[in-house]
Amino acid sequence: MKAITVTLEKGKETKGTYRFDSPDPNAPITSIYVRKSAFEGSAVPARIVLTVQEP
Repeated sequence: MKAITVTLEKGKETKGTYRFDSPDPNAPITSIYVRKSAFEGSAVPARIVLTVQEP
């Protein structure tokens, strides 16, 4: 399996998470929720890069 890499932009914020969305509706991954605690002590990025690969 090849790696899937997607760039996601910060979107909606909920009580405990940030949602990052792909600007490309045909992307293999269109959104992901990240817990706010993952960014504790640092600024929340406007954009993240997500890579998924088989170990």
